[in-house]
This record gives sequence, structure tokens and C-alpha cells, in this order.
Amino acid sequence: MAWKRSSSFSTFRLLRYIAIGASVGIGGAAMYYVGANQGFTISSKLTPVAGKPLGVRIENIVACSVVALSTVVVIGVGTQRIFGASPVERLRDAIPPSLREAMRQIEGALKPILDSVADTRHPLLLNLAAVARLQEELTVAHPTGLSICQNRDVVADALHWMRFASCAYGFAVCKALGLTGDFSMQTVRKGAMAQTTNITQVQEIADKLWIVKHTNLRDRQDVLMYSNAIFNHVHSPCFYIALDHNMRAVVLSVRGSMSVGDTLTDLVCESTAFLSGEAHAGIAAGANNVLAQARETLVDVLTRFSDEEYKLVVTGHSLGAGTAILLTMLLLDDPIFVTCQVECWAFAPPPVFTPLEKISPRCHRAIKCFVYRNDLVPRLSLFSVRRLCLQVKAADSMPLKAITRLMLAYGTCDQEKRERADFMVLFRQLKHRCGVAAPPFATPGQIYWMLDSDGRFYTTTSREFRSVLLKADMLLSHLPSSYECGLQKTFHLLHRMANRTLLICSSL
Repeated sequence: MAWKRSSSFSTFRLLRYIAIGASVGIGGAAMYYVGANQGFTISSKLTPVAGKPLGVRIENIVACSVVALSTVVVIGVGTQRIFGASPVERLRDAIPPSLREAMRQIEGALKPILDSVADTRHPLLLNLAAVARLQEELTVAHPTGLSICQNRDVVADALHWMRFASCAYGFAVCKALGLTGDFSMQTVRKGAMAQTTNITQVQEIADKLWIVKHTNLRDRQDVLMYSNAIFNHVHSPCFYIALDHNMRAVVLSVRGSMSVGDTLTDLVCESTAFLSGEAHAGIAAGANNVLAQARETLVDVLTRFSDEEYKLVVTGHSLGAGTAILLTMLLLDDPIFVTCQVECWAFAPPPVFTPLEKISPRCHRAIKCFVYRNDLVPRLSLFSVRRLCLQVKAADSMPLKAITRLMLAYGTCDQEKRERADFMVLFRQLKHRCGVAAPPFATPGQIYWMLDSDGRFYTTTSREFRSVLLKADMLLSHLPSSYECGLQKTFHLLHRMANRTLLICSSL
């Protein structure tokens, strides 16, 4: 009797569940059996029992493996005979094309990086520690060419729009970061219990109430468009649109990385043609998708408030900041928004565009970027990661004894001047030999750098962020809470300085 192919999805799903159940059951039985024969029983919380000889245990492991493998083979062959496709092919076909393409691009981008450090002779962490030590010696605490910014209005506006950027992560994340203060689930309960018992709708109400509270909006109805999905698609960042009547602005806030889809968007770091230059492929795709989803709402709201001359503010943090920058460039290039005042306030943005010479003066004025202390993300690009790999190879190639290498990594080496010179020579040799093919993405617009712990605020250029610097606070500095705290500290410092100046002038 010939096998008849079935197109019934329910039958395939049933068979898939049987396969998963059989695999898990056999695997669990094998773990229990092998564990018991190794001298422990899993069911009794790793209570010691008498172990069998090593040869017997190996035979048992092999037997269990054969049974499990045979089950998988039988199920796989049966599935292929029934449906004309293997489980692997079914899984491959189930993956969306956008995800397959993203994974292909990520593999192509990361393979040269991984290959470049695969043949190092010493542990990677030790090499990274040596690079961090040498970076500390070669970099100065206050790079030259920076000018102190004392514009309180810029800082006040940055703090205001940063709160919109933080809210894109949702109430739960902001609560975990310590941003919510006295705003709690009791507040949400009062606003949600009378309306719905659906958990998704309760989450949306909580997020909207938090946006109103943190950004000082008038009402929850001012949040016009909202998305904060945990499992969003690749190249499709979550965002919301709100009306800020106090600032006479329509605000589009893009969420930073918080899901697998967001992470894949980050990692698709190849370049693609974008307007008059090239941009980060994953973030550029995200910016185009956000504009496609938000365009109709933006046009409608801006038309409704055209007589009051409401401006359009695009903001975001991390991946959201990079998306906001490219989205602003698209908006300024769109004839529909040519008469609208568009501003971009980007916090912790990754480098996303090249070359900067192709950016128009209007676009440069519209984009304001903010970097807090030693935040890693504004320095993170394919170019900078490959450069870091070259530094790791240079550190690995240094002809040092083991104890000298450890002393250099921990900052106690007496020969650090000579070793530093050797490092720079080797680094230049590796750079010329390996080359860095990736385009050096940069951050468009005006860049403000909160560099000091006392709240000092500097203006700088994207050239300051061409290399990855290994610092102790490079991850902590990236948090939205760190940016809000840094901006508050800067604002209070400038406020005290202004009051002191007024007192001095009045006493003269």
C-alpha cells in the first residue's frame, strides 16, 4: 500500500507533538538512567547511590543514545514519507524570509570577526584585559577639542525628551530600572480594573498611564498610537505617538532593544544604500518600517494642528535612537513634511550613517545626540569591533612571558612603556596586513557628551567614538536610568552656576 500524502495541518501538528513528547520522554529517561548509574539519582535530589563500573555506564549511555537516535530517525522518516518533507525542511520553511535573510547577513558580517580571534594563543579575557590596560595608558581623561556646553535650555529639553524615550520600554522595564518612583500597580489598578481583565490590555493601560505620568501629558487619550510587543518582527521596532500640548509637539518615540527581533536588527550591521549615502542595514530597514506604519497618523495629526504650528519630535534610546536618526533623515527628505519643523533627540545612538559630508545642514541642525560617560553602544559598529579584534591580536602576539602578560593586564608591569611601544608597532602591522573593510559608520548631527561625574557637558564630534574603549562602566552607562540621572545632574549643575552668576552680578 502506497503512502498517501496529507495536507492536513492538524495531523502534522499532532505528529510534531508526538515527536517532541517522545524525544523529551526518552531524553529524560536516559538522563535518569545514566545519572543513577553514575552514582546519583536525580529524582532524590542528587542523593548518592552505589555506582556501577565505568564500562557498564558507557554501555548504558550508548544504549540510551541509540534508542533516542532511532526514535528521531523513525519519526523523521515517517514524517517525510507522509508529508514529502523532512522536519528540518519543515522548520526551515516555517522561518519567515526576513528572518532567514537577517541570519544570513549576520553570519556574513560576524564570520570575519570570529575568524580573526579564533587562532589566538592566549585566553581571550586575558588579551582583552591587556588591551584595556593599554587603552587606559594611551587615552586621556579629557580629550582635546571638546568645549563645555552651558546651554540650560538644551539640557532641559534633552531631559524632557529622554523621558519619552524611556517610556517606550514600558512600565515594567522602567519599574525595574527604578524610574517609576511612587507610581505603582495600585495606580494602574484604579485605571484598569473597571475597564478590562485582559492581561494584554491591562499592560497597555499601565504603559499609557506611565507615559502620562513620566512625561506630564494631559491625558491617556494623548497617546495616539502604541505598540510594545515582546515578540516583534525583525526590522520592526516598537514605538508610540503622543501629543505633548505643553511643548506643542507631536512625539514619535522608538523603543530600544528588548526582544529577539530587536537584537537581530542590531546585528544586521552590513551597509545599505540610504538616501545620499550608506546606513546600517538593519536599522535602516527598521526606520523605513516605522515610517510606513506611522506616516498616516503623523500626517493626520500635524494637519489637525497646523494652525498652532506643532512640531514633530522623534526620539529614542539605543536601537531606538539609531532608528530615530535615520527616520528623521527620511522625514526631512519627504516632501509632505518639508514645511514641518522636525527635531530628533537621540540618546545612546549607535553609529548608523556614512559619510557625514552627505548630510544636509538642515538635517545636521535637526539631530541632537547624547552620550553618557563611557557608554559602549555609541562606539559599537562593525568597523570598531574589527578594530578591537586587531588590538586583541596585537596583544596576543606580544612576545611576553606568562607572568609579564598577567602583570601588564593587571597594571603592575614595570616595563609598560616598552610593552606599549611594542603593542603599537604590532597593531599597525596587523592593521595594514588584515585591513578593515567595513565602512566606518558615524553619528550624524550635534553630539553632546556627559563625560565627568560632576555633571560637565561637552560638545564633540563622532570621531571621538570610532573605537571601542573597554571601561568598567561601559554597560551601566548605557541604561536609560543612567541617562536620566546624568541629565538631571547636569541641569542642576548649570542651574546652580547660573544662580551663582546672578548673585555675583547683583552684588556688583
